[in-house]
Amino acid sequence: MPDQRNTTLPTLIASDWHLGGPDAQPKRILDTLKRVPCSRFMMLGDMYNDPSSHRLPADVRALEEFIKNISVPKIFIEGNHDFQHLNSYIPDLGFTLYPQDTYYAWELNGHRHIAIHGLQFDGWVFRYPWLTRTADRFINHFKEWFPRLGHYFDQKARERPHKVPRMIRGAVAFAKKHGADRIYIGHHHAHTSIERVDGIEVINVGCMTNKPHEQFSYTLENPDGRVEFVNEPNPA
Repeated sequence: MPDQRNTTLPTLIASDWHLGGPDAQPKRILDTLKRVPCSRFMMLGDMYNDPSSHRLPADVRALEEFIKNISVPKIFIEGNHDFQHLNSYIPDLGFTLYPQDTYYAWELNGHRHIAIHGLQFDGWVFRYPWLTRTADRFINHFKEWFPRLGHYFDQKARERPHKVPRMIRGAVAFAKKHGADRIYIGHHHAHTSIERVDGIEVINVGCMTNKPHEQFSYTLENPDGRVEFVNEPNPA
């Protein structure tokens, strides 16, 4: 879809908040949304972590209420943790929804850009979603009981050396298939980055959780196509 907006404000692109989980930062996210002006807000999935709505605390509800009242266009692309929220909370927040098997595309200055959560490029998670959901629930409870040990194992899981290169290869192939010059992805919680492969830009938009080995980060796409990363360290 052509981008007809006449604005000098950027698009704010975020991913992987995991609200309801032990590493969520709803107050910090709310503060960020309040102080960062944008012309469009894109959420690339895994906004929620726990499918039990009654467990979401008051600060998550405050964040939801703020998002509901944001007047700019809001795009939501389903992640692997959003399976019970896609048809319940998320429509109430005013998002235009894109399920896992679709993507969002736009044109900017003659270039085609697309955004997708990225689990499609993480073979194990994509092939066995029921198993990963079960494992995630167990890990979240484990981190509540043994925070230090839980974070250690979580970090080791994120450090799989083959994961990020494999996802980049998958993203490049996906962008080529759909005629895009640039693809935005989340999912793997790696630091924000741009990888240029075969004329395709793969942009990891970052995550906004509180894990010591990760950064609180998001991405801005300016009207001229320039990409800016905002990375804030988490406490050790």
